[in-house]
Amino acid sequence: KAAHEIEWQSIGLAANGWMRSICVDPNNEDILWTVADGGGGIVYTENGGRSWKDVTYNAIRDTKCTSFAYVFVNHDGTVFVAGSYSVIKSRDNGETWKRVKIDLSARDSGKYLNWIEFHPTRSNIMYLINFLGDVFKSVDTGETWGHVFEEKERKTLVNNRSYRIKG
Repeated sequence: KAAHEIEWQSIGLAANGWMRSICVDPNNEDILWTVADGGGGIVYTENGGRSWKDVTYNAIRDTKCTSFAYVFVNHDGTVFVAGSYSVIKSRDNGETWKRVKIDLSARDSGKYLNWIEFHPTRSNIMYLINFLGDVFKSVDTGETWGHVFEEKERKTLVNNRSYRIKG
């Protein structure tokens, strides 16, 4: 069905601010993660939205990060949340968090994360793109990162806005 043909309903997050990002767990459609502006933080549900758990405090406590913009869930259940200059991850439904060590860019204007993409069959491989179009690759679920494209290839990607990467 097209979006205008679906009967939409609120699932109870109005008090958490503006929803900035939402991601469905690829292994369980009842598990959703959201990131909200305006102090809403990081919340998730395991029952399709009937109840929500706020894990923002845990993320701030463990990583000292306070700015959250996007949420992504890997096939192995690892949750990645990106903010202004950092990426954090949790492997235990937000009980504990860890900073992902990555230098998004040497240029200030490009440090903001734009997208994370996971390999469709190998959950240890992931790609990260910043707002300048720099593409980074990890083969160990975000523990270490390397640049995928050199400067001239990056310019082509930015010009084409072609961010999908083949296996």
